[in-house]
Amino acid sequence: MLKPLFITLVISLAVFAQGEVVSVPLPPVGDAAWELGRNVEAVYTHDITTVDGKPAFHINMTSQAGYVLFRHYRKLEPGVYTFKVKTSGNTRHGSLCEAYSFDEQGKPTLLMMLHSPAGNIEETILQHSFTVPANSKRVRLGMGVSAGGECTFWEPQLFKGKLPPPKPIEQKESDPIRTQWLANWIFLKNDPGEPRVDLSREFELDAEADFAFLQMTADNGYDLLVNGQNVGSDTDWRTVELYDITKYLRNGKNRIEVRVMNYDGIGGLLLQGQVVTATKKRIDLLSDESWGIALSHGGKAELEVNGKVPCTPWGNMEFHKMQPPKVYRLECEEPLTILSPGQVLSFVFTPNQAILDKKELKLAFTFTDATGRKTPLSGLPTFVRLVPQRKKLYVESVISRYAMPGKYKVEIVGNGFVIPCNEITILPGPIPPGADHPLPPPSNSNLISNEAF
Repeated sequence: MLKPLFITLVISLAVFAQGEVVSVPLPPVGDAAWELGRNVEAVYTHDITTVDGKPAFHINMTSQAGYVLFRHYRKLEPGVYTFKVKTSGNTRHGSLCEAYSFDEQGKPTLLMMLHSPAGNIEETILQHSFTVPANSKRVRLGMGVSAGGECTFWEPQLFKGKLPPPKPIEQKESDPIRTQWLANWIFLKNDPGEPRVDLSREFELDAEADFAFLQMTADNGYDLLVNGQNVGSDTDWRTVELYDITKYLRNGKNRIEVRVMNYDGIGGLLLQGQVVTATKKRIDLLSDESWGIALSHGGKAELEVNGKVPCTPWGNMEFHKMQPPKVYRLECEEPLTILSPGQVLSFVFTPNQAILDKKELKLAFTFTDATGRKTPLSGLPTFVRLVPQRKKLYVESVISRYAMPGKYKVEIVGNGFVIPCNEITILPGPIPPGADHPLPPPSNSNLISNEAF
């Protein structure tokens, strides 16, 4: 009988010597014990979402200054503790975890400040040990983001004692075209000083584009056209612009054209993007040897590839990590396709679980006309009703009496996702009273005047 007792005593002493690790229960995600802390510079939205079926804190901070954190205060005995949480996101400075101790006078002492890698990261574990001092009256734990970005936290855990380093999570294969420069600087070979060079790329889509992003710059400046429609322009090669070109694309043949203006020295174009269709076909857009080149006056033109970033004389260039929204293709019940001005546009969906799990649901209609321009068809906000018990999502808007007749592509844009809808036709309607009255010509009788004017 003495031998088993002796073995048990030895094992207990060994565990005591190494320091026993004990779980310290934390309130569940979404509990009122987790308070929202921020400063006045922070502009953000937040909600409780799910990750792999587990509740998670979600913060989307649109301002480039300030901070937002979910915080929890509690009394902890002096000693060593370890905080551990899972996170993912796309941030300027990384997902943030912190711990502060407050003494009897309320004076704070920083115990832990931990950041994930900046930029776009898949699921990762943040873990750090800290020591609670003897004069601590309470400890504040925080999880959030600073200086802009979107992040999610789930499974926060606290332990009394020091945990071994976490095993790295097997990362999903990342898409490098969304995270780093792969494109080349390209331009006219043996450029004699042409003021304008046209560069183009054609490609075919097998279905409508779910999303299409590209970023670019040109020395000295450019005009960007997609399928003949003006998308954007810039005259400073040091800045890189990010464009969402989804609305300009169509099923079938598409063409991107960049008119590069060069005022002095060497010219060049740097462009990178990606298109993903409803069938999940992916097309990468990279400025390289595959692009066509032409001169506006019809002269002979040959393409030259100058090299990848960093490339002389431009050096390193900023890169905008591309995080396309999720696309939810929901079946619409009794969709409206033809409406008159003043009529209510109404869509009824059976939402998926990702939408049902959102604590805060923000939706708005976007209408795109035949030329690819976003066109407001209503001056009133979008009305949204989510009925989880019936698994129904109602999205409605009143079409303005002044809406221009024509065909419009409809999308419902949410916080982090898009629902593509069917095309609608607005019929010509009666002219509202007073809308056909022309404004009187300017005269002394209808001008506002004062002593200065």
